[in-house]
Amino acid sequence: MPWKSSSPMEQRLEFIEAWLKKDLTVSRLCSEFGISRKTGYKIIGRFKAEGMNGLADLSRRPHSHPSTTSDEIAELICMMRARHPTEGAETLLERIRRKHPDLALPVASTAHEILRRSGLISRRRRRRQATYTPSDQLAVPEAANHVLSVDFKGDFCLGNGERCFPLTITDNYSRYLLRCVGMANKQKGYEEVKAVMEAAFIEYGLPAVIRSDNGPPFASTGLYGWSRLCVWWMRLGIQPERIEPGKPQQNGRHERMHRTLKATACKPAAYNMRAQQDRFDSFQKDYNHARPHHALQMRTPGELYVPSPRQMPLRIAPIDYPSHMLVRKVKDSGRIKLDGREIRIADALLGEYLGLKLEDDDRTVTLYLGEIKIGTIDLFESKWKLKPGNTPLGGGA
Repeated sequence: MPWKSSSPMEQRLEFIEAWLKKDLTVSRLCSEFGISRKTGYKIIGRFKAEGMNGLADLSRRPHSHPSTTSDEIAELICMMRARHPTEGAETLLERIRRKHPDLALPVASTAHEILRRSGLISRRRRRRQATYTPSDQLAVPEAANHVLSVDFKGDFCLGNGERCFPLTITDNYSRYLLRCVGMANKQKGYEEVKAVMEAAFIEYGLPAVIRSDNGPPFASTGLYGWSRLCVWWMRLGIQPERIEPGKPQQNGRHERMHRTLKATACKPAAYNMRAQQDRFDSFQKDYNHARPHHALQMRTPGELYVPSPRQMPLRIAPIDYPSHMLVRKVKDSGRIKLDGREIRIADALLGEYLGLKLEDDDRTVTLYLGEIKIGTIDLFESKWKLKPGNTPLGGGA
């Protein structure tokens, strides 16, 4: 008896219809349909137990999944996501692993799927990344405190209407966040920023290089782009370094921290500056000591960072110039006086003492800030004016 249909379920229906007629024994019926007696009795048994529904195709899915994540583990992953809503699956798993080292956790892709099914994560459109070549003048961090980055994260409005400008300082090698301080717009000047950085230097020691953008108070439009803050760094033996204008990717590690800061501690904003600073403090503690970092092989910045052996001095020693040099102090007007004439230098050098060296041609005076040559004056010109040379510092001008 040939099959009238190619569908397995319809074939089983034909077999049962023929069996119900009682014209043939089961053995003969199975022979007619070309199936074994075991298969025939199995079809009959399913029909007796479940009726026509028993003839439907059974799922090939295994009855048990040894690798299935338990409900308890899935719930723990979701709870950790609720506590850290901006972090991805791999970071969340590392947090759980640190608290519960004996738990058998799923891989990151499984945890991501658990979060997606729970509605705790959404599919994010992948942005096309720009390709760029960082300036070859920028230092590559080789150890903690080699290169620090300082910047203001974009300002935002607090609940009381006040604007908050977070000042942040990070170590480029370990990603350690040394400072995250909320400041008002009127507090973004030299003295206020210097006080924050001075406290960080006292606590952590001095770096070799500080990288910044070209905005105040880190840079200016004056001589070499120097600002008073920049000159203070140099007096401490720190090399200032500036990224090229319009290329924040050259300070990419710091910018990435800002993105995490914005998502974690600034949305929604607190009501006032004090409450917002509490959030910054909590973020700094978690970011440094609890939040694993992909670029650090899932270690925390606190596991890599060590303070600098170069201590912040109680006072900056005056520059000791050779006896053959004249010494002049830069006045509040940004000028020095030489032979009764005032010569414009730079506001960034206010209060600093410069060394003046008369060259062998008896007409050129070279000006130094310590060992840094900042420019020359031609004494034979009717109007004396500082002539800057090439910038003595690395980084974008």
